[in-house]
Formats: sequence, C-alpha cells, structure tokens
Amino acid sequence: MAQTQIRHILIVDDHKFIRTTLQITIEQLGDYSCYQAKSGDDAIATLNHTPQIQLIFCDLNMPDEDGITFLTRLAKLRSEVRIVLISGEDKEVLQSAQSLGGKFGLNIIGIAEKPVTSQRVQHLIQLAETSPSTKSAVPSTAFTEADLKEALSNKNVICFFQPQVQLSNRRVIGFEALARIRHPQKGLITPNLFIDLAEELDLIDQVTTQVVQYALSHFNTWYTEQDLTLSLNFSASTMASDNFPDWLSRMAKTYHIEPERIICELTETVLSNNPHELIRNLLRLRLMKFKLSIDDFGTGYASLEQLHEIPFNEVKIDMCFVRDFLNNTRSRTVVTNCLQLCSEMNIKTVSEGIEDQATFTALAKQGCDYGQGYYISKPLYASDVKTFLNEYAATSEIN
Repeated sequence: MAQTQIRHILIVDDHKFIRTTLQITIEQLGDYSCYQAKSGDDAIATLNHTPQIQLIFCDLNMPDEDGITFLTRLAKLRSEVRIVLISGEDKEVLQSAQSLGGKFGLNIIGIAEKPVTSQRVQHLIQLAETSPSTKSAVPSTAFTEADLKEALSNKNVICFFQPQVQLSNRRVIGFEALARIRHPQKGLITPNLFIDLAEELDLIDQVTTQVVQYALSHFNTWYTEQDLTLSLNFSASTMASDNFPDWLSRMAKTYHIEPERIICELTETVLSNNPHELIRNLLRLRLMKFKLSIDDFGTGYASLEQLHEIPFNEVKIDMCFVRDFLNNTRSRTVVTNCLQLCSEMNIKTVSEGIEDQATFTALAKQGCDYGQGYYISKPLYASDVKTFLNEYAATSEIN
C-alpha cells in the first residue's frame, strides 16, 4: 500500500504551552514543519495561507470556538486534511467526536487523550501516512455546473475499482466501482463534489449511465478470470424510476455479464422512508437475479425493518465502525451484533475501511465474510486491475 509522507502539521489549541510542547514532541520525531493556531479562526486562516498542511492536531476544548465548531467549518469547506482529535475529556467524548467528524465527511484518523505521549503522536502520524491521501487542506476551486456538464459532454465520468476480498482466505471476490470525474485542470473529482450537484441539476441519470457503461465495459474484460462480482452504487431517484430494472438488465446483456455478478448498492439512509416504487424495483431486480446490498449499514434508523422486508443478499458495515473496531467498545458492539444478525439471516457481510492487519484479522475471527479498504488496496485505475489480481494472488500464496 502506497504511503503519503507527512511533513506539514498544524496544532490547534488555545493554550500556548500545550501547542509548544506538542510541537517540540513532533519535531523530535522527525523532519516535520509545525504550525500553530490558538483558535478556529486562526486555524482557518493558517490553512488558507498554507495549503500544504496535511495533518491537524485539534483540541476539543477551546473557549471561543470549541473543536466541534471548528470541525463543522472544515466540513463546510469540504476539507480532506487528516485530523487527530485531542482532549482532556473522557475517551467516550473523543470517540463520539470522531464518529461525528466521520459523518461530516472529514478524515478523522485518530484520537488522543491529554497528555499526549511521544509514542502516541508517532503512532498517529504513521496512521495519517497510511490513510487515504489528500491533495490539500482546503480545495482551491469549486466544481461547478459548467464543469459537470462539460464532463458529461466529453464522457469524462469514469470509475476506479476497489478490490473486495474474502477475509477467511484473502481471495479476491470482486470490486466496487467508485465514480470519479477526470477534469483536465482540476484533476480527479470525487463523488462528494458532484453527486449532489447532479441530483440538483437533474443530471444524475446521465452520470449513472456513464458510470455503468464505463464499469461494465472494463469488468467484462477480466471478471471471468477469478469468478468476480461488481458492486455499483445507485441513487434513490434512479433506482425508483419505472424503467430502471429493465435498463440495467439491457446493460448487462450488452456487455455479456450475468446479472448475478452485479451487486446493486443502496445507502441505508436512502431506504429509510421505504417508498413503494423503490421497493418494487428492488424486488424486480432480485427476480432478474441481480444482487442487492445495503451500503453504510448501521448509520440509519430502519435497519431491522429493511432487512425483514427486502431480500438483501449483502450488508456493508460502515467504515466509521470498522476503523475503530479494535479500540472503541461501542463500535465493536455494533459490528459484532451486525455480524451475528446477518449470519442468522443468511446475509453476507462486507466491512468497509479496513486499514490495518489487526482489524482484518479480528473481523475475520468475528465471522465477517468480506472486506475492503486501504490495507487490502486503494481504489485502482481499470488498467491496473489485472496487475493487482496477479500480484495479490502471488502475495497471498506466499503468506
């Protein structure tokens, strides 16, 4: 797994002594450039003037603007900078703040109780270096309506493919197609910057069409080699349209892919209102032999009802529970109960966001069926999939 070398670190704390002590600790560990901010306003200004910052150590307890408010501001900026939360509060408060940050879409890579030891700081920096990469703390340019329409016109909507493996034997069992837009000036654009925009502009069906065409056209060149599946994400509005099941069936036939190899993923929150049109189409898809999956399981409110009413083949456990499965009692309880429930209902389970061997091993022992995450592989260009399959198979045999 490729690593990102951390060099530029921002420390946000209202106490100068703590900022300085933490800076000395960090600089003693290696060649790091540290910046200090005494408040949220100060931190935002520093980020704007120093976009190369890769990691923030942020205190939760600040008098003028607490850490939660600062995280909210970062979320509105759609910042992808890595964040460590520190506090003198009890561990449960830190863990809840970490979970909230993840729901905001922030990259919270860990927590630390004060006083923060040198060993803990070193471990957190190492976690930051192996977490999903980010180009800058605050995106310099927005993705606009004109950008989206241009991308659709030029067919620049593409997919990356993230491998999924069977945890019991490490065998690759499939890939999840992750939508991206390839912009000539702004680089790769992630879904959080264009899916909501596409929904607002009533362009989501065009985006979906290009994603599915791209994913299936590449998948049919290598899926038979290891009996693989392909997971595709669909919006509620697309899934609920009258002709969606027939359209997807035609697409599968066009690319000579059996429906049972295609897994249709829906977020749990999408299903929370259980619209009749959506349920009707989910049942039709199952009758056509497509598979169904609930994505981000555990983050919604109608899980048991949905599992009871809809014939899902698979549940994907949200990464906010998986990432701290080993050190957060509440996350471990959620995951363990989910695995037991799905086992009893004969539903397969997939853990998202596996980022280290210890979590991989622990989830396998708990009976989770499949997993994906940066420990296994980052999302791949389509052209890199065959190389990955060959190299991963060789590595698994050695291990």
